[in-house]
Amino acid sequence: GADELDGLQGEGTFERALARIAWTHFLKEEGRISDSHQHVLPVAEVESILRKEFRATDGSSLTDEQLKVVTKSIVLSVFMRKAEDDEGLSFAHKSFREFLTARHLVECLRTPQTGPHVHVGTIALAQS
Repeated sequence: GADELDGLQGEGTFERALARIAWTHFLKEEGRISDSHQHVLPVAEVESILRKEFRATDGSSLTDEQLKVVTKSIVLSVFMRKAEDDEGLSFAHKSFREFLTARHLVECLRTPQTGPHVHVGTIALAQS
């Protein structure tokens, strides 16, 4: 899975994806995302983040097969566990999620964000 993402945008892309997913899970748990009564991140939301934010340099998104491989790698890499309903993911180790969340915020602060596609981390950070 890491090779699939790194092949799209270069080395470090998989780590950025892990950090982005950790940030979304953090926001959900902290109640900043509307359906925060769940402390799980729906698999469909993980796939949506991957499709929208991690595209190839030519603009193409992951194929269904690539998406499946990357999602599985993410689950294995961050010790995520499937929720009881098998539709969501949560971090088994919150300290790892916190590390990845911090990494995401640092990336947001280092990368200029302007225009209509300002990164969700920058917006939430500014509102904190």
